[in-house]
Amino acid sequence: MEESVSNNGISGGGNKVEFDQLDDGLTRIIKKQKTCLSKAISDIDTIISSLKQCKQVLSLSSNNDNNNDDQMIVETTQTTNDIIPKAISKLNQSLIDSKLCTKLVSEHKELHAPISKFGKLVDKNFRNDIEKSTKDIGFDTKILNKVILNHLYRVGKFEIGDIFANEIGIDKKVAMSIKDCFIDHHKILESIEQFNLRPVIEWCRLHREGLSSIDSSLEFKLHRLHIIQLLKNQKSDDALQYARDYLEEFSTTHMKDLQQLMGTFLFAKRLDQSPYKDIFEQQSIDDQWFEIRNTFSRDNCSLMGLPQESPLSITITVGIKSLPTLLKLSSFSVLKGVNDDSLTVEINVDEKYKFHSVFACPVSREQSTSQNPPVMLFCGHLLCKNSMQRLLKGSSNRFKCPYCPAEQNLSNVKTVYF
Repeated sequence: MEESVSNNGISGGGNKVEFDQLDDGLTRIIKKQKTCLSKAISDIDTIISSLKQCKQVLSLSSNNDNNNDDQMIVETTQTTNDIIPKAISKLNQSLIDSKLCTKLVSEHKELHAPISKFGKLVDKNFRNDIEKSTKDIGFDTKILNKVILNHLYRVGKFEIGDIFANEIGIDKKVAMSIKDCFIDHHKILESIEQFNLRPVIEWCRLHREGLSSIDSSLEFKLHRLHIIQLLKNQKSDDALQYARDYLEEFSTTHMKDLQQLMGTFLFAKRLDQSPYKDIFEQQSIDDQWFEIRNTFSRDNCSLMGLPQESPLSITITVGIKSLPTLLKLSSFSVLKGVNDDSLTVEINVDEKYKFHSVFACPVSREQSTSQNPPVMLFCGHLLCKNSMQRLLKGSSNRFKCPYCPAEQNLSNVKTVYF
């Protein structure tokens, strides 16, 4: 079984989360809600206007009563008794004729319809029985807490990280050592976001030896971008002096890039007509800033002995992509209760999430496990241990390789470790 990830959703073993459908459904609800709200306000305003007109008529009738002489009391009382029922009757009839209340109810029903459909769509795509797909795997709580704490500090949630560190009871010195590394990390990232190269250049100078050990080209990229900005701002003399001061040490490692960069000085007064004009386009400069941000983040994490991406983020991402396939497997009654490594299933993930080599036996097509490890025969062919044991006949220690006719002896078989 396989799981594939596309722009439209996550599919796995027949299940597919239709994110586009969910997004369209939510968009329709929002649009319909705005339309219904606008119509409802308009209808209510009309009803209020009718009530005000009726009130005005009744108010005029009351004023006339106060101004009448005693001789006219009988006549005015009779007139008032006629006006009030007529005004109220007219108000009632106008509301009935306009069918405003009926419209409001109808529009509410129209709004309820897409909401109801969206609820069914959510129920169809998301299941609440995720635990059925899990196994009873023991977690080292201390390691898990440290992974979460690292993630909080890594993404810059320092206050939340401090609260979490206090709640899990981690040593304050350990927490501070982790936090301090990421505080400096985020300060430099913020300076890059503000298009300020000085802090990151200074950081490169302080960590030059470490950067050299990982073959980083970050410092050269920083100097190159600074020179490009000076040239673009018509400061060719400053750019040339800066190149003399800082680029000589890169002549042995970045000669081609240096030649291209120095060639731009010949066209300093007419960059838009030079063969290097692409370097000075805004999109190219934006791309260089983006590259510098990613390179710094990667190199700094390498020097700290940390992966570039948060382990917690990687785990959750891969888990989400794997979940549909695992949920489908959990629905098979024949597999219920299986809680060991005897059941394996292929789940395709992006190459960047593949960290360990996995051996699949070419005979049984099964994935190797700690109980069924890969073994190498004397002839050099590999297969899983269980497949090799099936080749043995009786109490004999001799068998033939399934790929070549070479005779094998059990004593010559070696377990392979990846």
